[in-house]
Amino acid sequence: MDWSKAKTILIVALLFANAILGYFVITDSMESNASGKAAADIQVEELLQRRDITLQSELPGAPESLMSITVEFERNEPYDINSRYFDGKGIRELKGEEIEEIYRGYESVTIKNGKLLIYENRDRMALVTKAVELEAAENTAKEFLQERGYSSADMKLTYHQEEKGGYRLEYSKILENSYVEVGNTSFLIAGDTVKRMERTWLNTVEIQQSDLSLIPAEKAILELLSIEQAHGKTVTDISLCYYFDPEKQNNYDGYQQATQGNAVPGWRIQFEDGTKLVLDSE
Repeated sequence: MDWSKAKTILIVALLFANAILGYFVITDSMESNASGKAAADIQVEELLQRRDITLQSELPGAPESLMSITVEFERNEPYDINSRYFDGKGIRELKGEEIEEIYRGYESVTIKNGKLLIYENRDRMALVTKAVELEAAENTAKEFLQERGYSSADMKLTYHQEEKGGYRLEYSKILENSYVEVGNTSFLIAGDTVKRMERTWLNTVEIQQSDLSLIPAEKAILELLSIEQAHGKTVTDISLCYYFDPEKQNNYDGYQQATQGNAVPGWRIQFEDGTKLVLDSE
């Protein structure tokens, strides 16, 4: 008998047996974990239902890694806004401390604290003759932004509601498939006209890998039980986000003065009615 050949066959057989055994162990483990997660999700849903909170979104797993992100508010300088919206021909008028209005004809732009921009078109002659589809409303919004020098590459539509002759749209800022809050641009579209836009946007200054941690989504969402404004609502999305809260910054001296800071990881909870919350470990 060729013992060398027999030894080789035995080793191969043992490796094959170990591979088969490993497959079943891993499969059983995956099924056990999946079963355990499903049971945990069901338990979370049952607890939320005690406050009439309906969960229509899967609970995401823990992210593989988190980032450290430095952001800054998009600044709205009156001279620049006048140029972009009115070719520099708008009339500027101070309305109060840190509030300036620029207008021309039926259109106006109000700037508050340099961060919040509100555009309005009060032309009542722009009558809506027929209903507009959602895709057409989105195109109108994006064309409006493009014509005024904004990029829509970092925007994602997160809420829409049909209005008379148009839509109400809300966009959130995204960065590498994660949301960055609070960075919102909302539109009221009538026909092919933007009737109103509100914009407070965050720009990314620096991105680094981080050793930050984040509580599990299952634990975070249970915080809704103690948040009264969440009771009776339907959760449509739970996603990882990075949240800039000036009040949590070490150099905090008020929202009006805050211009830059760190965005910390959290769970973004989107509700069916368009409202949202950010839950983190603090």
